[in-house]
Amino acid sequence: MSLPQNDAASILPASGTAVIYGCGGGGINLTKRYDNVPFALGIADVKTAYIDTSASNLEGISDVSRVYTIEGCDGSGKKRNENAEVIVKSMPRILKDLPPGQFNIVVFTASGGSGSVIGPVLVAELIARGLPVVCIVLGSEESSITAYNTFYTLKGLDNTARSTNTPVVMAYFNKTTEIKRTAIDKEAHYVISALTYLVSRQNKEMDTRDVIHLFDYSKVKEVTVTPQLTLLKVYDDREKVDLESPEAFSLGCILKSEDEAQPKLFPQYSTAGYYRPGVEVSTNLFFAIETHGLAPTLAHLQKLSATINENEKARLEGPAFSSGKEQTGPGGLMFS
Repeated sequence: MSLPQNDAASILPASGTAVIYGCGGGGINLTKRYDNVPFALGIADVKTAYIDTSASNLEGISDVSRVYTIEGCDGSGKKRNENAEVIVKSMPRILKDLPPGQFNIVVFTASGGSGSVIGPVLVAELIARGLPVVCIVLGSEESSITAYNTFYTLKGLDNTARSTNTPVVMAYFNKTTEIKRTAIDKEAHYVISALTYLVSRQNKEMDTRDVIHLFDYSKVKEVTVTPQLTLLKVYDDREKVDLESPEAFSLGCILKSEDEAQPKLFPQYSTAGYYRPGVEVSTNLFFAIETHGLAPTLAHLQKLSATINENEKARLEGPAFSSGKEQTGPGGLMFS
């Protein structure tokens, strides 16, 4: 007896939905690339959403219904406490207007004033709702304020993880005066694009729960790592995984075939899936979760913040040319 012939597409699971939230100017600029991503076999059904305190970075977005501009604000000027209260109060309405997906990617800079607040508040709310989320975070140490903001943004994310007993997983990219912005953007785009394959629900032998446990390792009793701020690194070369992330304790792999070799490291949790025929991709993808690689970054930023404080205390004021008490003309003008 022969089995009925089915159209291959009809027996594939429905594509997973992924919402990419661009938060603040830097996050919005990175997210715009995924506006109106056409459907393709092997990737998630991607939707974009944009949240900011001003309209300065919204040019070119095709669907204004996917934009939320927080009322009563006009940017934060790199001051993280400038609009923090109204951002927190607005978050329930934001998620009502821009609903989460089955998987969520929150993109923001840690160094600015708006995204560095909107992003972490959004992440905390998604965690509170039990929804899978990964952060794409761009830090900076180009000036005192950007380094200071970056350190305290990361510190806040770690506090969220520990206080909720839920890991906060982020891919982190650090901007310095020697690194071009385009290079950082390219790396971030690579990770976001790779994630759309991982959460597509189209990979053979990898289901939704496999992906959830990859990132939320607190749900796996065999993983002994305390929930905390955790680093995600994405590779297309298994040898680089072993070389650069030997301390990874959670590992996800999407492979071209069942015969492809996996990294040699021995993580506490791992999951592997395989591209389906017809998926237009030419590389294996490896998603390594670790805390080891984050420690030097946090230590460097902490030291930098301490140095900034010391320099501010030691900085001498310039000479006073005026006592501030002289009689002046209109607009403070002074004449002989």
